[in-house]
Amino acid sequence: MEERDWRILDTLYKEQSISKAAKLLYISQPALTARIHQIEQDLGSTLMIRTSKGVRFTPQGEFVARKARDMLREFASIREHLQAMGEELSGTLRIAASQFMMKYVLPELLRQFKDICPAVEFNLMSAWSKDVYGIVRCRDAHVGFVLDTLEWEEERFRLFDDPMCVVSTQEIRLVDLPDLPRIEFHTNPSNKAVLDRWWQSNFERPPRIAMVVDILDTCHEMVRHGLGYAILPRMIVARDPLLHLIELRDAEGRPLERTGWMVYSAKSAAELPIVERFVEFVKAIDLQQLLA
Repeated sequence: MEERDWRILDTLYKEQSISKAAKLLYISQPALTARIHQIEQDLGSTLMIRTSKGVRFTPQGEFVARKARDMLREFASIREHLQAMGEELSGTLRIAASQFMMKYVLPELLRQFKDICPAVEFNLMSAWSKDVYGIVRCRDAHVGFVLDTLEWEEERFRLFDDPMCVVSTQEIRLVDLPDLPRIEFHTNPSNKAVLDRWWQSNFERPPRIAMVVDILDTCHEMVRHGLGYAILPRMIVARDPLLHLIELRDAEGRPLERTGWMVYSAKSAAELPIVERFVEFVKAIDLQQLLA
């Protein structure tokens, strides 16, 4: 079987649909169906059954599909090691990051690294911080960028500390927050726990939630239009002239901050020059200043 066959099985297993898989693989449905039949003949087993809702993998198909993910990782590893043997640093750097890191941190970081290593390409994956750890752990990404401080058994590097602020279009007092409309956005569990503890230590009443939105940028826009206040990271609102900011502090006067981390495997850094060079580059950058 060729690499494309393993990719077909991996994509089909994820999508559970021939039409969706065909679009992702840029081949026609008849050509994909014919290739599946050929793979089944080569292996001597029926791997999937077509139904009105898509495809259903047989037990044999489930086994082969799991192996497909392992085989694709092995192909990628071989390719990476061969590229690392060349004179010029080249290859594809696989990076997983939270949406916040993907939008506000990586663009400038990758631009600067590309200036130094122009032959390097990037494969980016966006996920919740808690899921980025798993992606890096199973080697689907070389490096991860997260805002969560979950337990991590391998290497991590602290990138920056970003204060949380009460943000509004009008000047307000913290003591009045329980009476004012608040706009809330879905955030990672650890950040939500920190904000909830701060609220409970300062107020006896719950916040007056006027609106809940799915992402941080939408929350920012709603605040800009005067629909309420929000608690947002300083990094994205510091330069907005329409907004008033109040940095949050705990009972000891310390700022409430979200910490950005780079996580990676020491083994990957040791084996692949592209990963080692990128990790060293990030460590040498003052991201706190770069993103200010």
